[in-house]
Amino acid sequence: MTWSLNEIEALSRKAARGAGYSWGLAEEAGRAVRWLEARGLPGAQALVDHLKRVDGQDLASFTPDADDWTAPDGTACPILAGTMLADGMAGSGPDPITLPDLASPLLLLPFLSWMATAQGRTVGIGVADTAVTLSPEGTLTQTKDIPSPVSAPVTLRFGVDPAGDTVAEGLRSACSADTVAALNSFAHRTYAPATEESRLAGAGAGLTDND
Repeated sequence: MTWSLNEIEALSRKAARGAGYSWGLAEEAGRAVRWLEARGLPGAQALVDHLKRVDGQDLASFTPDADDWTAPDGTACPILAGTMLADGMAGSGPDPITLPDLASPLLLLPFLSWMATAQGRTVGIGVADTAVTLSPEGTLTQTKDIPSPVSAPVTLRFGVDPAGDTVAEGLRSACSADTVAALNSFAHRTYAPATEESRLAGAGAGLTDND
């Protein structure tokens, strides 16, 4: 079964909010998952894995310092780190940036793509033995299949030449029903409890004649 990208983005946004992110950061998480799923990458599952990790935790402990990119907890959040990078907090210098321990690094890729577009230069990221390049035009290239570890150190380099195969962009998400169910479990926390008025309003033609 496949899902529309709109569905996955909206569900991911609500799931992130249900796990404790602000609506603004939840919006970014939803956009990031959509970007990944459109390229056949398991963004929704990466988000599920990450939300399970931070659920019930103080997100401040996962917020990286913009100087050394370490977090008080030791492991930085890719949504928080990605937002900081996309907002230009790393500056525009040519030196490599190393994030010593990044949770679900796959979730960082969309933010690097937006960073590349904003700065007009390619951004390269190394995860394990895979090199990934994001161009200002939104193209993603990879030297081999992009891994999705629970956490890993990553290194960013700027102005690098693209290498490897270009990842095509699609129109649907192929994430599993189990992943969608896990997102729903977080998203349900954002729903207001039913009231007697809402229950009656939802009764439909049983109480009102619409014919």
